Amino acid sequence: MKTDYIEACVQMKLYKLTKRHFVLLYSSFLCVFLAIVAFELAGPHIALDQEILSHIDASLERYHLRSPYLSLFNQQLTLYCKFHLNLRESERFSKPVELSLYITDFEGKQLNTHGNNYSRMLSCAGDHCNDMIIAHWAYIATQRYSVNVLFSGFHDLYNQISNVSFVFRTINPEFTQIEIWARFSFLILSFIVTCFFSSSIKRFSFKYWSIEQRWMAIILPSLILYNDPLFPVKYVISSWWPLIADCLFQTLFYALIMMFLLSAFHGMRLKERLLCCFYFPKFLIVGALWLLVFGFSTYTTVQLSRDPAYYAILDFPFYTEWRIALAVLCIIFILYGLFLATRAYSELRVIPYFDTRLGFLFCFTSFTFICFLAALLFRCEIFQLQPLKFSEDFSFSFSNSSDFMSFYGLFNFYIYVLAYVYLPAKNAVQDSYFRENAPFSALDDSEEDIVYGTSERTFLTHHINGRKVQEVFSSDDDKIA
Repeated sequence: MKTDYIEACVQMKLYKLTKRHFVLLYSSFLCVFLAIVAFELAGPHIALDQEILSHIDASLERYHLRSPYLSLFNQQLTLYCKFHLNLRESERFSKPVELSLYITDFEGKQLNTHGNNYSRMLSCAGDHCNDMIIAHWAYIATQRYSVNVLFSGFHDLYNQISNVSFVFRTINPEFTQIEIWARFSFLILSFIVTCFFSSSIKRFSFKYWSIEQRWMAIILPSLILYNDPLFPVKYVISSWWPLIADCLFQTLFYALIMMFLLSAFHGMRLKERLLCCFYFPKFLIVGALWLLVFGFSTYTTVQLSRDPAYYAILDFPFYTEWRIALAVLCIIFILYGLFLATRAYSELRVIPYFDTRLGFLFCFTSFTFICFLAALLFRCEIFQLQPLKFSEDFSFSFSNSSDFMSFYGLFNFYIYVLAYVYLPAKNAVQDSYFRENAPFSALDDSEEDIVYGTSERTFLTHHINGRKVQEVFSSDDDKIA
C-alpha cells in the first residue's frame, strides 16, 4: 500500500514504551481504580429513606404526607409509594392508576400549579409491586414539603391490598461532602495535567501535532468542565440552572470522547481531513446522540422545576421514540467505530509506530470499557440494584460512595493516561528537523530506538538508514536529508 499520505507528527512517549512499560501502565491504572473503590467502600450510602407506613383508606384513599427537614446538602428529594398485596406468587397484573396531588412548600405555596391529576402505572407480581414515583424535586428550595395524595382506581383491589407505604428518599449529606471533595480533587488534578500537557506540546508547531495530541488539547479542558467548577454553586442557590450546567459539561465531555475515538481511528491513515467528508459524518452521529441526551435531560429538569409530579416515562410525549432513537444511534456509533478501527489496522499494521498508536488506543479504550462493565455488573448483582436509566431518578442509581467513585473516577484516569502517553518524547526533534515524508517522520536515525519491529518493519528501517532510501525517494532527497 502507499504510505506517503500519512502525516508527520511529533514523537510521543508512546513510541518509547516497551511491553514491560505497557504491563506496568495497565496494572497501575487498574490498581489505582481498585484502590479508590476499596477505600470508598466504607463510605456512606447515597440515599436516606424515611418510610411512612399506612393502611389503605377504603373511603377516601387520601393521604397527607410531610417530608423530613431538608437542606441544600440533601440535593434532591423523591417520594415513592409501595403497595403490599396479598396475592399468590404466580399472580401478575399491571394497571393504570390515577393520582390527584396537592404539593406545597414550607410556607404553604402550591408547587404543582400546572395541574393536579396525574397517571401512573402499577405493576405487581405476587405480593411485590414496583415502586411508584409520586413526585421528584430536582433541587431543594425549601426546608420541608407537604404532599396530599388521592388515589383512584383501587376499588377492585381493596381485598388484596394489605397496606401502603410512602418513602421520602433524599441524598445523604455525608455523601455530599465526599462528592464535593472528590470533584474538587479531580478538578485540581485535571487542571495540573492540562497545564503540563500544554506546556510540553506548545514547543512544536500545531501542524506537526498528531491527531491524538490535537484532540487531547481539546479534551483536557473539557475534562476540567466535566469535573464542574460550578458544582458548589448548587449549594448556595436553589435553582435549576446549575443542574443544566452540570449536565451540559458532562454530556459535552462524553461527546468529545466519542468524536476523539472516531477521528483517531480514521485520521491516523489520512493526511487531508476535509470538514465535509471527514468530520461531518462523525459530527452527525455524535451530535445527534448529544442532542438527544442533553435535550431530554434539560427538558425534564425544567419540567420538574415547574411541577415536581412530572414523570418523564409517562408524561414525555415521545419517550418511546426517544429511547429507540438513542439505541439506534448507539448501535450505529459502535459499528462505525469498529469499522474504522478494523480498516485502520489493516492499512497501518505494517507501518512502524502507527500500529502501536492504533493498538494502544483500541486496547486501552477496550480495557477501560471492560472495567466499566465489570463495575456495572458488580453493582447490579452484588447490591441487587436496578440498571442505570435516563430519568429524573438517575441520581439514586448509585448505592454508596464507592459506587459513585468507580464511575466518576474511571473517566478521569482514562484521560490522564492518554495525556501521559501522548506527551512529546524527551528526544523529540524540533520543527526544523521534521521530515515531510510522513511515514518515516516518527523514526529516529538510530535503529536502537525501534522498539516494535517485524520483518517488514526491519526492511523499511534498513531502507531508511541505507542508501536504498535515496534511490527509492530520489525525487525527495532534499526533504529526506
